[in-house]
Amino acid sequence: MVSTINSFSQSKKIQILNSDQIISGPKNSNYWICIGNVIFKHGKTIMYCDSSYHYINQNKIKAFSNVRINDGDSLTISANQLIYNGETKISLLKGNITLKDQYTELHTNEIELNLNNNIAYCNEKSTIYQKGINLNTDKGKYNTKSKMFYFKNNVNVKSQKYRIETDTLHYNSKSKTAFFLGPSYIFSNNNTIYCENGWYNTDTDKSQFNKNAYIADQKFIIKGDSLFYNRNKGYGKAIENVKILDTTNNITITGELSEYFEEEDKIEISKKSLVNIQLDQDSVIISANKFIGFQQKEYIIAYNNVKIYNQDIQGISDSLSYNML
Repeated sequence: MVSTINSFSQSKKIQILNSDQIISGPKNSNYWICIGNVIFKHGKTIMYCDSSYHYINQNKIKAFSNVRINDGDSLTISANQLIYNGETKISLLKGNITLKDQYTELHTNEIELNLNNNIAYCNEKSTIYQKGINLNTDKGKYNTKSKMFYFKNNVNVKSQKYRIETDTLHYNSKSKTAFFLGPSYIFSNNNTIYCENGWYNTDTDKSQFNKNAYIADQKFIIKGDSLFYNRNKGYGKAIENVKILDTTNNITITGELSEYFEEEDKIEISKKSLVNIQLDQDSVIISANKFIGFQQKEYIIAYNNVKIYNQDIQGISDSLSYNML
């Protein structure tokens, strides 16, 4: 049965496109009851359900069971219940909600969808599924046009390669890039990364970390004003105010540029580079154009314009090798 009511044809009014049965509500209720294969439309948005109450004077719909919203060709939302206000274009959806577009899938139990600004507000714990990753958060919102998620409180991202824990995260589901805007940790089998500002592309595994950022593995902690890391290639770079701490051997290396090669088990430090080796009651200072450190073999090589000194000795050399074993 297709229902046509004159007031529904107005562009600002909710239109009922189909209902198997339409009956009037209880006396003084001011709503129609639609039952079976209900389809209604407002603007470009089409909504489906098993049954609904249509409040004509308020331009409002309450929908029940197998609720679905199609906003254009790219966005679909399903839920158990829906309250839609045609005056404000705001939907409140509850129960077993799934939001899908061409890039991602979100699951939660309550969403407020504002069709004026294209933002879905998630008021309860939510899980986002995208190929290879799961993202969980206590609270957030999703811009259905820009494909940007904004998450707050207990944000967790999990994949087979790593796990992210942060307080504030923005995530672009189209570019698959996570943006960190607060204290954030990335844990993996190889290392732990910390930053308070930065980004991570979950598709390419390329990333940049800023503000108190460091990369830590079993032996080294690498710090710098900016850290770049490619997880697929096992390659990292630190730029400006670089500090490398070898806590096992009490060695600190500083410089302005550092490169980190996981497969070769190697770290290179250059530009104003300096090594400080703590030895019981004394320390040895070494400066050079470049230092290369090997973690497993536990030795450091210094190249070009090498200078070494402590309280008792001073020396210069073209190159130097220091064995920590």
